[in-house]
Amino acid sequence: MAAARSDHLWSTWNGCVPCGRHGPVPADFRLPANYRTAVEALERYLMHTGGIARGDVVVTMYTDLVDLFEQSAADGTPIRDIVGNDPVEFVEDFVANYADGSWIRKERDRLRTAIDQAAQEPGGSGS
Repeated sequence: MAAARSDHLWSTWNGCVPCGRHGPVPADFRLPANYRTAVEALERYLMHTGGIARGDVVVTMYTDLVDLFEQSAADGTPIRDIVGNDPVEFVEDFVANYADGSWIRKERDRLRTAIDQAAQEPGGSGS
């Protein structure tokens, strides 16, 4: 039998709703149900499309997302006031703040560097 873990992803994967008996309850499980549903949907989208390659950046991004929703819930801010009319636009703008950990940014930088180097080589007609 696998050792018990208290982190959010493991709890979600094994179907266990954290109760605090095996460690701290993740912040997103302390949210009101409708805010938790919104955060889980955003996390799922980010997991599939976020493109963040660095683990420390992913942790910071998810923590900031939950913090935003915790504060909004505490202030009574409606979910639509947080994400607007288009949740995809919201999450894409949100993840853009963490682009330094993005694999696509690394690939864009790699492409630019390769083309700059190729253009500087003899016959590359560098500028």
